Amino acid sequence: MTPYGYEMKNGKAILAEPESEKIKILFELYNSGLSMADASKKSGVNKCHYSIGKMLSNKKYLGDDFYPKIIESEIFEKAQILRKQKVESLNRNEKLISPFASLVHCETCGNMYKKYIYKSKEIWCCASSPPYEKSKCKSPRLSEAELEESFLKMIRKLNPDNIKSDKINHIIIGRKTSDPFKQAEYVYSLVSGEKPEIKAKEFVEIISENPKMFDMNFLKRIVKNIFISCDKEISFMLINNQIFKGDDFDECEYIHDPVKAEI
Repeated sequence: MTPYGYEMKNGKAILAEPESEKIKILFELYNSGLSMADASKKSGVNKCHYSIGKMLSNKKYLGDDFYPKIIESEIFEKAQILRKQKVESLNRNEKLISPFASLVHCETCGNMYKKYIYKSKEIWCCASSPPYEKSKCKSPRLSEAELEESFLKMIRKLNPDNIKSDKINHIIIGRKTSDPFKQAEYVYSLVSGEKPEIKAKEFVEIISENPKMFDMNFLKRIVKNIFISCDKEISFMLINNQIFKGDDFDECEYIHDPVKAEI
């Protein structure tokens, strides 16, 4: 895909107007101290938080053998330094390791949940609505303690008798993109894997351990995905594609075939 600010002509990348000028303004505004959201809006780029982050770190804007220069190296490097400083000040980087990392999904918009430290508190919220920006998603915020408590509550319901099911139900997964092919790939990535029947025996052996306290290794061994609904309901998809949900995790769905998922 051609980066924002460029267009193709006769097989060559050229500057697109006024987009390339908006990129320059975006960098200037961000380097002046504005947030990515404000810089995006005032520059006229009007992209989501994720897209602006990608733009601010796109080295193609420095120019190369194919793409003409839009941003001077000094301006680009200043933006990288500011981004790093903001990440460190918010304590939201890869050092915030959590057993729930890459497992939690927003049912409302389909984005991942991420962990932030905001105002000295650890919170999980939809990546489309960071705590320091205006909310774009109605999904709730949770503490890591709430996730741990819900997981413990769920595993107390587990026993070998409720692992297998002949039911074929549907799971509702939030729409992540308007592109039907990319959405299908997203759905498949959440529910695909080994056949549930193959994992059933292994799974029964694992849950027999049933730790009384939160154990991150146990979590990683049995949980495939976690979904957060707009009303703060937490659902767990286990490695055998069985989903436990509801206030007391009495509701259970079982995905035998990933194509049954709603897209």
